[in-house]
Amino acid sequence: RGVAAKQILFVVMPWFWQGSPMDAGKRLRHCVHRALQRAGAPHGFATVAMPHIGGGIFGYEPLMSSAVMLEEAMEALLQVEAQVPSYKLQRITFVEDRLETAEAMHEALTEVAHRWLPDRRLTTAAEYWGQSTRRLVVMPDAPNFFWKMRRVKFKKHHGVKRKWRRNYIGNVKPFLWRAMRVHQPPPLKVFKESGEIAPHRLQAPGRPYFFRGVTHWLFPSRRSGFHMLRKSSKGHWVAKLQQYRLWEAVRPKL
Repeated sequence: RGVAAKQILFVVMPWFWQGSPMDAGKRLRHCVHRALQRAGAPHGFATVAMPHIGGGIFGYEPLMSSAVMLEEAMEALLQVEAQVPSYKLQRITFVEDRLETAEAMHEALTEVAHRWLPDRRLTTAAEYWGQSTRRLVVMPDAPNFFWKMRRVKFKKHHGVKRKWRRNYIGNVKPFLWRAMRVHQPPPLKVFKESGEIAPHRLQAPGRPYFFRGVTHWLFPSRRSGFHMLRKSSKGHWVAKLQQYRLWEAVRPKL
């Protein structure tokens, strides 16, 4: 509608009620791939206007239809997996008159752009700074010895656990569940090429359930994950004098 065309290509779609939504998505991907492959042949066209053939108007609504069409359109333009690439097709225009379908295609286009375009690719801040600040370490050709990755462990013969305190500190306490170590905030997203912080809409959503149901601390807490440590008013970690009482659930069996 509103687009002048010299030639019209018809795409024959399979029955939409056959199989699961995943099968429908695979059939739609195959049909879009074959249609764009025929249109972008060496004797094909340079510009193609294509409606949303996976929309509800045509009676065909598979899972993630907008993402499937945009991914195949990007593949047809870049010719990444083609054995004999043909760059005859240079422009693909999607035509749609329904607002909901147009918004879905816009979201899919944004995801495809952040996946394929180098200036819009996203990564985490830790990965970006790790790649940008990495250094080359020169090692000798024949080193005398190698450092072991794991510590040296001594064999402990099983039997009656006479010293329960040593057994608890060495075997039970390191494996206790600590919520502040398990629940981590989502990583910060930055642009892979420039390192600038991505917009708020592209960041990962916050995780509302942290330690004891609190997402952020307005003032620093004096409590730590260790039972015998606390933080003083100056910010130093100091030990507690009172003896810690073991729970019955974590008390080792003698």
